[in-house]
Parts: sequence; structure tokens; C-alpha cells
Amino acid sequence: MPIQLPDSYWVTREPEGSLAILRRDHDALVGLGYGVESDGTRLPSTMKGRGNLEEFHLPGRVLVIRRFRRGGLVRLANKDRFLDPERPFEEIRLSLALQQLGFQTPTIVAARSQRVGILGYRLEVVTERVDGAQSLGRLLGLQRAGLELPVPFAELAACFGDLVRRMHAVGFVHSDLQPENFLWRPGTEGALWILDLDRSRFEGTLPLAAKLRVQNLWRLWRYILRGDAEARSLRRVDYQRFLKHYEPDRLARRELVAQLAQIRQRRARWHRSEAPKP
Repeated sequence: MPIQLPDSYWVTREPEGSLAILRRDHDALVGLGYGVESDGTRLPSTMKGRGNLEEFHLPGRVLVIRRFRRGGLVRLANKDRFLDPERPFEEIRLSLALQQLGFQTPTIVAARSQRVGILGYRLEVVTERVDGAQSLGRLLGLQRAGLELPVPFAELAACFGDLVRRMHAVGFVHSDLQPENFLWRPGTEGALWILDLDRSRFEGTLPLAAKLRVQNLWRLWRYILRGDAEARSLRRVDYQRFLKHYEPDRLARRELVAQLAQIRQRRARWHRSEAPKP
């Protein structure tokens, strides 16, 4: 089955795997030895992600290589093999769709699925590096540590709430909605960038259905609450500022907070029931 991508991508499919490269960068990446079976000349990256990131260095540009890795307990048995070889190419399609809607997400220069064994694939995408940016996760860590931030935390919370509102307004669900997957780049219009679109999706309803909004927000809330349990420094007003920009309508916002609180209470009861008896 052919890979459906715009003509701006050079695409090849071989028994060993598939590769897509932006035509403007094809010769440069091939010149570095990059191909379906060959990794090319890579350098370690100073950026952090799930696993160790690597980079291609082109004249005046840096490209970041992100290999797909499993999370949770599954990674102990299988950290980087997947059954679906189309996932990195779907990420290209999602990235292009978001950019057309006015969102900022790094341009995906290349994507590859590389066969390993009979059924498994190693997957990766190569993106433009966003220079001068820091992840919201890092900035949140600075806030919790009481260290100085390059931007007022109130501004970050407001911008993030507005971005998630706009994402949900166009029916987009980020599969891993948490601060590490968003970059803050100061001095630019629309300072937040969206990262790691793997397994994200556009739903058919506009705006996103209420149930899906709450589910997606709960993923973010759970991440924040876990961090707060270790180093409580976010104030009630910080949560309120995010929510006010996510949901401007006061009554709808109160209902949203109530639904998130209900999920939290259900999870807490479940964990207590699963705890070992003394």
C-alpha cells in the first residue's frame, strides 16, 4: 500500500522498510548516509526526550532525530519495536494539518519505519530543531524549585490554556497531553509549539465532544498532580488561570472542574481499594 503524503516528500518503500524525506533536504540527508537501512552520520543531542535524542547537522541547521519508544511497564520487555509501520508517516500528516490551521509544530523533515525481525519495526521522525526554546516541563520544574523563569509563570499558564482550547476547538486530541510535549519560544507570535504527535488524532466533531475534552484534560491534570505531590508549588490561582483561558465561560468552567474532581475521586477510591490490607 503506498504511503499517502504530499508531493513535497520523496517516498520510498522497500522490503526492509519505508522512508519519506522532504525533497528540499533529500540530497543533504542522503549525503550524510541516511537511508532505509542506514542511520547516517548522527551526533548526540543536548535536548532531552524519551530515550536519547540524536541530531543531523546540516549547514546552518540542526535536525533532531526522535526514535519511537514505549512507555510504562511494556518498555521493560520491548522498548522500541512496533507492529504498525505507518505511525511516523501519520505524524507527518498530522503536523501538516496543524500547520495549515495556524498551529506551530516543528516541520518533519523525514520519517522512517525500519523492519526488525518478521513483524516488528523501529520507527523514527526527523524534525527541525526549534532554537532558543525550552519545554514547559522544564519551566514547570523551575517553578517548583523556586528558581527564576525567563517568563512569568502566569503568562505560561494563560498561553497554555489558550493553546489547548484552540486544539480542542478544531477537534484535535494530543495523545500525550503533558508539559514536556510543548515548547516555549520567547519573542515570537504564538510562543508555544506542539511536539510529539504520535497517536494523536483529529476527531470528527467540532469542537471536541465534552467527554473527550475532559478525558484529554485529565491526562494533563494527572501529570501535574503527580508532580505537585513531590514538590507542591503551584498555587490555586495557577490552575484557575489555565482554566480561565481554556474555558472562558464561568458556568462551563465550573462544570469542567467538577468533572475533573470526580475523576480524581474515583481514581483515589480505586487505589485505596487496591492497596494491600494490613
